Parts: sequence; structure tokens; C-alpha cells
Amino acid sequence: MRVLWRVIVKEFLQIRRDRKMIPVIFVAPIVQITVFGFAVNTDVTNVPTVLVDQDRSASSRELVERFVESGYFEIIGSGERAAEIAFDRGTDIGDRVD
Repeated sequence: MRVLWRVIVKEFLQIRRDRKMIPVIFVAPIVQITVFGFAVNTDVTNVPTVLVDQDRSASSRELVERFVESGYFEIIGSGERAAEIAFDRGTDIGDRVD
């Protein structure tokens, strides 16, 4: 803890000596926050999804339709059981499917 405190004090003394560092320390993060706030998009869309619909009723088909229409999911396969689909694709249940 003592070493960390000495490093912090050293850095503040360095900032006091070199006044040109103040804009770099305070302005650069503000600019980065502003630019990244507009540039970064964290929306996840078109997630490959394997459908297991054991109900096959109108309401389950409607639910699947709503999932697909949302734009977040893309149905890449379907079947009666998850193990069946995984076997057909050569993967285990829970593995990532490309």
C-alpha cells in the first residue's frame, strides 16, 4: 500500500511540474467518452439459433415468428429434440453452432 501511495504522490508532483499534461489528463478522456458514445454500438443482432418446438401449436409458431421478426435471432435449424439437432451438426448440446 505504501508503494502505491508513493507512485500516486510522484505522479501528482509530475503533473504539477509539467502543466502541459493537465489537458491530456482531463480533456482526452472526455473526448473519448463523447466519440465512443456515438460510435460504439453494442446491439446484438442475427444470433444464430436452433429451434426445438415440441409443442407445434399456433401460439408456439407465433412466438417463433416474433423472435425472428425482432431481428435479434436467425433460425438456422430446427428439429424435434435438441440432442437430435446437435448430433446432426456433430456438436454437443450447448456448443456454439456456426
